[in-house]
Amino acid sequence: MTGAAALAALVLLAAGWGSATGRVHVVLDDKMKARPIEGYMWFVGLDRARPVGVASVTLRGAAGRHLLVSYIRTCDGNCSLLDPPSKRCSSVLRLGAGVVATATVRLRDSGCRILVR
Repeated sequence: MTGAAALAALVLLAAGWGSATGRVHVVLDDKMKARPIEGYMWFVGLDRARPVGVASVTLRGAAGRHLLVSYIRTCDGNCSLLDPPSKRCSSVLRLGAGVVATATVRLRDSGCRILVR
């Protein structure tokens, strides 16, 4: 029975079932000239944004259609108190199993834009 289970797992992996996740590498391109005085926190994620403490991150998600979401929250006095989200943008993307996509989130004074390659 153990040999049969191992063979079944090997067949599923060879068919691509073992790699049913894709990845997207997201880079923040901040070109704002009117910068928040106390700073800001960047939030990004697939289908739901989370705080990110670095200027680039790799997100993983199930193969299929996702919404890449980004926004910032400016610090209110200090970054333990945050203002409501601003500079919101999103882009629909399709992750393929085992595929790595690249996205750039461009922050400008006029807002936010996502470019997916």
